[in-house]
This record gives sequence, structure tokens and C-alpha cells, in this order.
Amino acid sequence: MNQARLIRVRGIFPYILFILLAMLVTTLTGLTSDVSFANSAEPPALIIVVPGATDDLTVYIEGTSGLLEGRKVHYFTETQFMFYKNEIPSTDTHKITFKSKDQQFELSIEEGMNRYRSVYTIDTYRQTIIKGTTTGREAILVGARVGLTLIIEGAIFWLFWFRKRRSWLMFLLINLFTQGILNLWLGLQPMAQTYLILGLVFAEVFVLISELILFNLLIKEHTVARRNIYVALANFASLVLGGYLIAWLPI
Repeated sequence: MNQARLIRVRGIFPYILFILLAMLVTTLTGLTSDVSFANSAEPPALIIVVPGATDDLTVYIEGTSGLLEGRKVHYFTETQFMFYKNEIPSTDTHKITFKSKDQQFELSIEEGMNRYRSVYTIDTYRQTIIKGTTTGREAILVGARVGLTLIIEGAIFWLFWFRKRRSWLMFLLINLFTQGILNLWLGLQPMAQTYLILGLVFAEVFVLISELILFNLLIKEHTVARRNIYVALANFASLVLGGYLIAWLPI
């Protein structure tokens, strides 16, 4: 590397570190209240997913002490209604009531709670219910998480002056592999969102180790030290981004 390029690359590092530090501070600030709830474990819950729900939609279930309204959580792509297990009868069949200004109908859940977080999806247009979530929903969410990760890590990859076509091809293949495994793991977890954030930290450690090995095996552009620094910074950025995505996008 010539002297001019070395000076240019060194000049970029302070900006990268400042951005990552700012991201870390804001994320830790936002997660403080979530992690504090983890001192007492969130109980098992029945989750009703309603894609495209209107703001006035409410969902009720026959609880142990009468009709119980679900706790509503809004995401970018859907609305979820949560019922804790200790609030509803221990039966396999539950009657769910949906109310909005335009419609009201009832559906039954036949299998009850079968996991720590039992998830069902409602189609309010057809007035049908399915166990779990739809394949299309999962594909969109995984695509969003992987795509945003590639953008963030790709920007840092470019700032570290990786320019060879083979380096970018390996970057893409390695990230598709590690992010694919990570998102598969996230999709299989029955834990609450709060604990997923903590679990994400441990999962990123394994991703970091894997990428340190793969980047040094498959990419020969620049020095080993630069590749290792890149992998560490990129995974740190992915961890911060992952925390935000878990908070704003459903799992």
C-alpha cells in the first residue's frame, strides 16, 4: 500500500470508531429497561400475530377471571397480541374474539399452548387462523435482517479499502453463510424478545470466531491484522444492528 492510501485509510478509522461508539451507547441506553425486566423471568405466553392489523383492533380470550384483552405490540410489519399462560385456563381449546369498528368474529385455537411462546397467525380478511407464522412472513423478515447486515458490513468492508472482486465475492458468501445460520437460530428460539437480545450477544461470539477463520482462509487482500480488525468492527456493528432489529422487527 502506498503512503497516500495508508494516510487515507488511517484517517477513516476515527470516524468508524466514533459511529460504532455512538451506536453502542444508544443501544445500551435503549436496552437498559429491557434487561432490567429479565431479573424476573417473563412467563410463557400465547401470541396472536395479526398482519396489517388496524389501530382499533382488539383481541380477547376467555381468561381465568373473565374476558381478557391481549397486550398489543406494534411492529413495522404486523401487530401481536400477548396472553400470559397464568392468565388463561389450562385447556387445549381457547376461544379468541376479534373486534374492530368494521368487524367482529370469533375463532378457536385447538392445540392451546405447546411451546414457551405459542404463536398463531390470524388472517382477518378470511377470518382464519394457522399455527405458527407464514412462510412469506419469515422470508421477508430474514431478508430484511440479512440485507441490512450486508449493507452495514459491506460499507465497513469498503472503508477498509477492500477492492478486489474475489474479496467481495468471499465477503458475500461468508456473510450469507454466517447470517443464514444466525437467522435460523433466531427463528427456532421460543424465548422472549428480551432474552433473545442477550442470546444474540452469545451467538455473535460464534459468528465472530467463524468469520475470523473464514476471512483469513478465503481472503488474501491486505494484511491479517487489517482483516481481523475489520471482522471485529463489522461484527460489533452487526451486534448493535441486531439489537435494534429485535426491538423493531418481530422474530
